[in-house]
Amino acid sequence: LMAMPGLALGAVCVGIATVVLIPRGQLGFCLALMAIFAANAVVILVRRIPLRAKTRVIALNFYFIGVLALYLGGPDGESGIFFTVSVLLSSLFVSFPSAAAYLLFDLAPGIGFGALHAADLIGWDSLRNFPFTSWVLQAADIFLIDLILAIATYVLIQGVGATFRSLKEAEAWLRVSLDEKETLIRELYHRTKNNMQVVSSLLALHAPELGSEEAKAVFKDVNAKIVAMSMVHEKLYESRDLSNINLADYIRDLVALLAKSYGASPERVAFDLELEDMRILIDTAIPCGLVVSEIVANSLKHAFPGGRRGRIAIELKGEADDTVELRISDDGIGMPPGFDPALHGKMGMKTLFQVSAHQLQGSIELRSSGGAAYVVRFRRSLYDERVRIDG
Repeated sequence: LMAMPGLALGAVCVGIATVVLIPRGQLGFCLALMAIFAANAVVILVRRIPLRAKTRVIALNFYFIGVLALYLGGPDGESGIFFTVSVLLSSLFVSFPSAAAYLLFDLAPGIGFGALHAADLIGWDSLRNFPFTSWVLQAADIFLIDLILAIATYVLIQGVGATFRSLKEAEAWLRVSLDEKETLIRELYHRTKNNMQVVSSLLALHAPELGSEEAKAVFKDVNAKIVAMSMVHEKLYESRDLSNINLADYIRDLVALLAKSYGASPERVAFDLELEDMRILIDTAIPCGLVVSEIVANSLKHAFPGGRRGRIAIELKGEADDTVELRISDDGIGMPPGFDPALHGKMGMKTLFQVSAHQLQGSIELRSSGGAAYVVRFRRSLYDERVRIDG
């Protein structure tokens, strides 16, 4: 599509040349011009031809147009045409011998036409007194000027090439350095996850030694929080993005793990999950995971006593003002009358409100009507991204 305007303009020029030259008996020149234009059009439009091959063919075709102009108009046809085309040809090649070889094409037609003119094989009425030596001198003069420009072009291309090579080397070094840092960060996430799993295993191992059921429950709650944090590092380790995780996937996996940990079978406690896919930073994911873990754990422990069946609903959605709304509710027995989590709540409940207010810098509402319902709101872009890996 980008080549179409140029091809259209070229077609118009060929048409004008045909209209002007055919009445002068230059049919062969017009046919040659049409053939060269058609060759250029084919080379441009065929996508399978490499770009370097396209430029060489087009440059050579322009050169042949210059030869035709020289034949048609004598030295006047050579003026400015070979001069420009020679530099164009030279600039297409980084190899200076290749450029010099193309410049010799300028020298050969000038001397060749001079010899033909001197032998009266071709000629122009206005140049009857134009001797062969003048043709040679003119061709040599153009060749020397083109040679100087080719040398300057070659030096310029060499400098540009050296700059690009140094940039490519720097890019390769940065890529290696970036890969090393990515590997180190992944290893850090992996080891952090493993260390948290070791702590979790130690807590689970020593929990049966506790005599108090209340102490065992505390151990289980702490263990659930450690698992919630380790799962964030596991998600980051598995993800290509080393800063963000998919919050919806994280909540699904966390809820499944909590249900298994507290022995809540799907037949007794069902989960309704309406989670909008969104990516959040690790700085937000960890406190959000603690909030989900605490609320879901409270529902599993207290909302359905005596083997009662129930349902826990979790809804996650993003709003236009960059706010994230997380709703977690159950249809259990609800809160006791007059219950104030700030006054009557245990450590887990107080931690829930502190994490929401300080780490998430958001708000949390607790409603108890036909069960317990929590509404947590926080901003998605709460923290700045610190680790960015572009693929």
